[in-house]
Amino acid sequence: MICYKFKTILQPNKKWSRFISIIVIILCLTYNLNKIMITLYLKKTNYIQRPIIQTTELFTVKGNHYVSINAYIQKLLIGIIMITIPCILLAFHDSEGSDRMRLLIGLDLFPSFLASDQQIHNKVDIDNKLNVVVAYQYNQQIAEKMAKRLRQLGKIRGIPIKVKIATVNDIEFFEKEIISGVFIAELLISLKPIIDKSIVKQFIVFSPFEGDVEQGVTCGMYIAEKIVPYINTKTLTLSKIKIKNFFLRVSKQYE
Repeated sequence: MICYKFKTILQPNKKWSRFISIIVIILCLTYNLNKIMITLYLKKTNYIQRPIIQTTELFTVKGNHYVSINAYIQKLLIGIIMITIPCILLAFHDSEGSDRMRLLIGLDLFPSFLASDQQIHNKVDIDNKLNVVVAYQYNQQIAEKMAKRLRQLGKIRGIPIKVKIATVNDIEFFEKEIISGVFIAELLISLKPIIDKSIVKQFIVFSPFEGDVEQGVTCGMYIAEKIVPYINTKTLTLSKIKIKNFFLRVSKQYE
């Protein structure tokens, strides 16, 4: 869960921003670690700094030569950073690949959730169409791609669909529109506003990302030996959405 939270905090619109954020964190940590190690060393050796030497130029005596403590520590820290950076890059690469896979699988599963809503016919707008929303926080481009794919469906249970994109921060949009379902296109820093709105307005929120159903999103998917629908029964009950019994039986439920 800690890793999940850390990942959502560093979820801007470009992957390089995340990488730079982590590098800055590492550099801050190494700088402080450097100071701590020097302080501990000086306490241990009872070394007193010469007045003519600046604060940052800490030395210890080895024979007749002055050897910089910083030099040894910096070499160690550079080695740690050189090992850590490739690991971070690989982790983010694997994570993004997994997210893309989940998005594509989610696009196939999301319409089934909408079709299983027994009250779907009551959620049409004045044009007798279902408003389906692709929600995002930073990455509008990925939201556009997901919306384009959903538009290819044309209809759900014989009802024409109208697919729009909207940022999760646009609360007014979710208040004035008649919405049948929301597809979350990227990891969000906070899910609570969209979850609260879905309960009041009684629409399904689908997220393909791991951990979102446990946090209160109406539905998602559970990946184990096979992929099955995943439902938060508490949110489903609070939003008064009635799902077909068959769909409930084949779904994994989180209570």
